[in-house]
Parts: sequence; C-alpha cells; structure tokens
Amino acid sequence: MDNYIKRFFDQETWQEIVIKELFAEKFQIFVSNYGQVKRITKATQEQKILRQSLSEGYPTANFSMMIPLNEKETLTFIDARQEIADQKKTIADLGITLNNDELSKNDKKDIEQKIAESTSVLNKLVGNYKKKYRKCELKRKQTLYLLVHRVVAQNFNHQPTEDHNLVAHLDFDKLNNHHSNLKWMTRQENVEHQKKSPYVIKSKILATNKLMPNFSKLTVNQVMILKKRLQNENVSLALLAKRYKVSQTQLLRIKRGENWAKIPAAL
Repeated sequence: MDNYIKRFFDQETWQEIVIKELFAEKFQIFVSNYGQVKRITKATQEQKILRQSLSEGYPTANFSMMIPLNEKETLTFIDARQEIADQKKTIADLGITLNNDELSKNDKKDIEQKIAESTSVLNKLVGNYKKKYRKCELKRKQTLYLLVHRVVAQNFNHQPTEDHNLVAHLDFDKLNNHHSNLKWMTRQENVEHQKKSPYVIKSKILATNKLMPNFSKLTVNQVMILKKRLQNENVSLALLAKRYKVSQTQLLRIKRGENWAKIPAAL
C-alpha cells in the first residue's frame, strides 16, 4: 500500500509522549500517526487538540504554563502592594485635608506640594512593581515546544540506527506529517534525498538560466551567437553592441566569461 493510500485508509492512533516533569504533573500529551497533537488536563480530563504553528516551515505544537510563585516572591509582591495601598491612602487623606476651607493659603500650598511628592513616589512604586512583576512572569512562564514531524517519527517510525537521526519528508511537503510520509535518514541519505526535491531542482534551473535582468535583455540564442563571433579577434565590438543593443562593456564581460558563463558558444 503506497503512502497516498495509507493517508486515507490508516486508522488514526495515538501515543503518549514523554514530557518534562514540570508539565507531566498537570498534563498528558499525545501524538497521532496523522501528525496531530492533543493535550489532556489531568485534573479535569479535558482534551484539546493543540493548534500548530510554523517554525522555518515545519509545524510545531507549543503551549505554555505558569509555575507558582515561591514563598519569597509571594511575600515581596504582598509587601509591594501594601506599600502602594498605603501611599494611595496618604494621598487620599491629603486630598481630604486640602478641601478644608479653614486652611490658610500657605497651608494649602504645603499640602499640594506633599500631594505632588506623594504622587511621584506612588508612580515610582507602581513602576517598580510592574517591572518586577513582568520580570517574574517571564521567569515563571515555561513553554513546551514539540517539532511535530520528529515526535511522529519517534513514536510511529522505526529508527534503524543512531546515525539515522534526521527525519525527512518523502514527498518534500513539510506540512504532511502523516507517519507514512516520514523516514529516518542518515545525514548523507538526507543530502541525497534533498537533491531530488522539486524546490531544489527548480532553484538550480532558475540559477542556470538566469537572464541577468539588471543589465541585459539578451536571449540564450543571442548569447551563443555572440560568443561565437567574439572568438574572432577582428570583430568590431562597437558594431556588435549597436546591433544587439548592449554596451561594449557587457560584450567584454561575456567574452571573458564573467556573464553567461554557463552558456556555450554556437557551433
């Protein structure tokens, strides 16, 4: 049964994969022979197919979780929030005092100054709190990254030897992670496999037949004829340049093999 038929007649099966202990405490992760990844939350048994994104063209399944604050971090943020609350209360109390009609102008001016200073302190406290919180969040955030084609191969494809450590897509389609489209290869096998890729072949053809669009409108046939005529030392570059509507510099580059090097002269 070829790979194409297998894609449509194989039954989708799932294998649990080994994940970091940090994630394993809360989740189970499964991969299918179709290239899907699902997560089961242990506490609720809720199942979710993970959305996949691309990394250099390869599908990846990722999800993040936040680890709890440790005791020291918890106390630090509690103290910081209390300090902010106290500062807000100080400003509020000063505001109430400021509304007292019996205050003199000088007293009001002093209170306004204290409010401004307290507000400045409050802004610094809030700014420092946010900065510390963001830094702590980055440290607490843990992400599980799964390169789907490798995870599928690890669970559904036989790995002949340790040297077979690269997983190749047989049809060169990185999005097709059905187990029948994947194969463990050695580095050399993978190099030979990639040479057959239609994308590699196409790029080689384009490179070989590139028409130098920035400085020439010559066709391949014209170049072959020009190369033949340029072999004659007595040929007039000026006349050739005028006839083919190119510069004499371009003709010299063609003659020296700097341009159109892979195109042979006409027989």
